[in-house]
Amino acid sequence: MQQTQFILNRTFTFDHQAGGTVQAGTPMTVTGNGIPLWMKGRDVIIFCLKISSGEATLCGAVGADSPPCRARAGGLAMNRLDRLLRPRHIAVLGAGWALNVIEQTRKMGFDGPVWPIHPSKSEIGGLKAYASVADLPEAPDATFIGVNRFATVEVTRELAERGAGGAICFAAGWTEAGEPELQQSLVAAAGDMPILGPNCYGVINYLDGALLWPDQHGGVRVEKGVALLSQSSNVVVNIAMQQRGLPIAYVACLGNAAVVGLAELAGALLDDPRVTAIGMYIEGIDDAPAFARLAHRAAEMGKGVVAIKSGKTEASRVAAASHTASLAGAVRPLRPFSRSWGLPRSTALPS
Repeated sequence: MQQTQFILNRTFTFDHQAGGTVQAGTPMTVTGNGIPLWMKGRDVIIFCLKISSGEATLCGAVGADSPPCRARAGGLAMNRLDRLLRPRHIAVLGAGWALNVIEQTRKMGFDGPVWPIHPSKSEIGGLKAYASVADLPEAPDATFIGVNRFATVEVTRELAERGAGGAICFAAGWTEAGEPELQQSLVAAAGDMPILGPNCYGVINYLDGALLWPDQHGGVRVEKGVALLSQSSNVVVNIAMQQRGLPIAYVACLGNAAVVGLAELAGALLDDPRVTAIGMYIEGIDDAPAFARLAHRAAEMGKGVVAIKSGKTEASRVAAASHTASLAGAVRPLRPFSRSWGLPRSTALPS
């Protein structure tokens, strides 16, 4: 059986019966066909053997014969959205939208490199521009794709092949516009790489100052706070602009949720110990069992989850279908589910 040797470049605490902490610089071995995460040449943080329901089953904590385990870096549980939500570096595409993202990262004080990609420009926003994904110094943790929908498919494929951590697909015009085959081609291009969208504004991490967001927002850096998750970018932007004293840790949009769904994204945010609660604007629930597990896990963690569910009227259900291609089921079936899991529902944003 194949064995791969590598060296940790960050300190990890592993949760398994052996327990303990593995320091940066520790040589490790993984047996079998692992999936590399955060890879730079032969310098690899960890190998993932299996990803299921957004959680990574890891191996190699203290040697090839170690039992499967989960790992935590800086107190954060590893999952496949970790690089996208908490990136070390960011790539941006689409000249105008890329410039907006660059400006927002500067305002937020993001301390990692930002790499614009453009086939003909040598610089964007005062930063060196790279001609293609292949020309980047390394596979980016997170990428904002602000090009047209057809180019988005090809860029997504290139990022996945390069080993990127994930991407925001900004362009509209997919299933919500009567083009389901195009959206399916995007999903195929992404492969195992997580994407938010398409038809998605992006994500803002106010805890670490990392954002893939092409517009103004009302938040500031915080040490802890609530995560706001929405299938409507416009709704979550307006909430983020609120003037109350509510500290916001994350703002995240799903758009059409072609690859990453509601429960997976909410679960990844829930895993961050700095997140105290989650607020959600829901147009449609794509995976009811996964959503039930999410609610149960939130209750076990003592973190509140509050949801606003659209689709109370036929007109609003039609609007959801044309907005993010969501099948916005009626609100009434959600009521007993909400009560059984102690999930508060709000009927209006001000509440």
